Amino acid sequence: MLRSLVGSEMCIRDRNYPFHNVLNPIIAALFAGNSIVIKASEYASWSTKFYLEMIHRCCDAAGAPRDLVQIVTGYGAAGNALVSGGVDIVIFVGSVEVGKKVMASASHSLTPVILELGGKDVFVICDDANPAKLAQLACRGVYQNMGQNCAGPERFLVYERVYDEFCKAVTEVVLSMNQAPPLDQKVVTLADLTMTLADLLTMTRSSSTVAHAVCHSPCPGIKSLWTTPSPKARSCWLAAPSRT
Repeated sequence: MLRSLVGSEMCIRDRNYPFHNVLNPIIAALFAGNSIVIKASEYASWSTKFYLEMIHRCCDAAGAPRDLVQIVTGYGAAGNALVSGGVDIVIFVGSVEVGKKVMASASHSLTPVILELGGKDVFVICDDANPAKLAQLACRGVYQNMGQNCAGPERFLVYERVYDEFCKAVTEVVLSMNQAPPLDQKVVTLADLTMTLADLLTMTRSSSTVAHAVCHSPCPGIKSLWTTPSPKARSCWLAAPSRT
């Protein structure tokens, strides 16, 4: 097996975990012997100056040139300029819509592309499960990091035998939650997460909103999970902020 360096990597990262999303690709690139340019999210630009200074000090301590790691801020035009600017590989983490644009732009120069795109993560509740014990886990998955989590479940497929009990248990947990800092129970808005008004409305503590979001199934049966439809299962959704 012949191993060779990639060269210059370019990575476009999302805003949901600013520190992890910057540090993770940098570590992988440098340990593989490559340089890297990070296009940080325009919604997480404030922190990147601090991160870059920290990384440059690490380069100094290791005797490596600071230019091995560069961070660029900007909007879509900045990202497109980097994708088409002659890098050796492009890594993108974000939405399907933007991922298609990244791939299209990179195709003109046949630049290799790695995409990590958002999806509708499914959480399956089998008929022998204990809904009361799963309620906390299910809600943690949905609302972790205020819903901005790439692996957070967005759709629940629940067998009929435990469906009503699961909906009841989850509704109780959701209605007990506040949008507030951990050490302060003063409720805050979520506008700083750049959500749309529709996203904010789904997160209200109105019992009717939560009950509708949790307990109404958009379609009976499971056609996408098994080869043949199952009459013993139903699907339900939990309201959470949309992920990009």
